[in-house]
Amino acid sequence: MQIGIVAHHTRADMAHDLVTRLEAEVCLVDQYGPGSLQDGVRRCSFNHLKVLSELQALAANDEWCVVLEDDSIPVPGFRTHAARALECAPSPLVGFYLGQGIPSGIVQRNIRQALDDAQAWIVADCFLTSVGYAIKASLVGDLISDAERRNSEIPMRITRWSHERDILISYTNPSLVDHSDTDSVICAGVPLADRGTLPRVAWSHGTRNNWNTPAVRLGHCPNWSPEKTAMNLLEDTSHGFAEVLKQSF
Repeated sequence: MQIGIVAHHTRADMAHDLVTRLEAEVCLVDQYGPGSLQDGVRRCSFNHLKVLSELQALAANDEWCVVLEDDSIPVPGFRTHAARALECAPSPLVGFYLGQGIPSGIVQRNIRQALDDAQAWIVADCFLTSVGYAIKASLVGDLISDAERRNSEIPMRITRWSHERDILISYTNPSLVDHSDTDSVICAGVPLADRGTLPRVAWSHGTRNNWNTPAVRLGHCPNWSPEKTAMNLLEDTSHGFAEVLKQSF
């Protein structure tokens, strides 16, 4: 397992703390300053792809590349617990975080229903968040090539790529990574009330002894699932770029 940290310069201390605690192999701090929402999304996506590229260069083909954002809160002993979970992962793309607040509405109802089943894995056709995730090194090159040609934020890019390759996303239950609900460095000009009403934290955060369980299927996620993906919204001139982001942060 190779671990990389995606960071913004305003959170460099948080990122370096993660590097120390996790013994991360890669950490890239983006020096992006004030700018438009689109610029922030582009820079964040670029940083994710750059970290993935450096992790792939270090990893064996069957290894996992793990990416955590600077405001992630991994469980104590994250390396050990993540390795145990990934041994049982039902897909080659794993999300370590399922959070409240964003996306909202039916997506949250579906998440809560899936969590109630108490299985170790929730399988979905939507990559909802980039707070913490893992992907097999053998897939990273193709993901990067595809994602580089898109204009959306990184979860949407990964979602679109996974749809076209028929790759499902597996989420750990509980989440092995929580989220520090601070001001967004991308949506700095967007009021918190417009980004969701619930706190942006994990529904369930912790570890478990047994990851070898059946998986629960997450219900349909409007705007994310294949019937109408976030990328479709971006290509629909009736929806503005900021409005799409508002639905996804």
